[in-house]
Amino acid sequence: MNAPAVLRNLILAASCVGIALAQTPPPSPPAVAPGGQPSFVNAAGIKMVLIPTGEFDMGSPKSESWRYSEEKLHHVTITKPFYLGVTEVTQAQFTAVMHRNPSYYKGAALPVDHVTWFDAMEFCKRMNFMDGRAYRLPTEAEWEYACRAGTDDKFYSGDNDADLIKAAWVGGVSDSHTQPVAKLMPNKFGLFDMLGNVYEWCNDFYDVNYYTRSPKKDPPGPPKGVERVIRGGAYSEPVQNVRCAYRTGKDPMKTQANLGFRIACDVPPPKTIAPAATTPPPAKQP
Repeated sequence: MNAPAVLRNLILAASCVGIALAQTPPPSPPAVAPGGQPSFVNAAGIKMVLIPTGEFDMGSPKSESWRYSEEKLHHVTITKPFYLGVTEVTQAQFTAVMHRNPSYYKGAALPVDHVTWFDAMEFCKRMNFMDGRAYRLPTEAEWEYACRAGTDDKFYSGDNDADLIKAAWVGGVSDSHTQPVAKLMPNKFGLFDMLGNVYEWCNDFYDVNYYTRSPKKDPPGPPKGVERVIRGGAYSEPVQNVRCAYRTGKDPMKTQANLGFRIACDVPPPKTIAPAATTPPPAKQP
């Protein structure tokens, strides 16, 4: 081949490469939540958003209407970031992992209900196997910090009843049953239904006096107890029980139609792509 022909072929090859590069789409930007935090979708289809470290006043001031004395106001620092489900675990997500649906109110997009604390823990255990990450229930302090998302009002949407119903399914506006998740206003972290719809299990034992002696950094909850903490109120509850500070406990073996959960996940950051959902192997027989 003569020199002019070689030159023409080199020019043609370079042109083709340029066209191919121009047609290649740019890499997708990392997913972010409405509040600007990183997020990812796990193997069960649950969107998880990063909750950053920070400080807040946990509990309620004496001036807050409907306040209970156990809600002693105290300053708390969350020193470790963590991921939290953008919504309560839905029936579709629970069924995909647990292969059953115990809910009283049926609907794929409704939050799962009628789950014990142990059911929620088993869900996290199976998610750990499926997804290769460290899932768990949030501590009570993590839950309230994430719920408030920087506010010190009664509700993360404001201080008035009219503010609450913008963000929460509560008694009087819920038609007396659960509603599909993520239909109302999220908080500043991009979390939906942190108040109302269904109560949410936390990891902690419940102790009415715990706030008087809890650590100032990353309170883990009491070392022992009988009940487990549930937070957030529910579709069936009056406004006073759907405040950011409201807390109560429940026998971890008990279920009810207004009780579900949402999951947390430890940092480090997630894998780029969540693996396909699989069923964990059966437990070995003794």
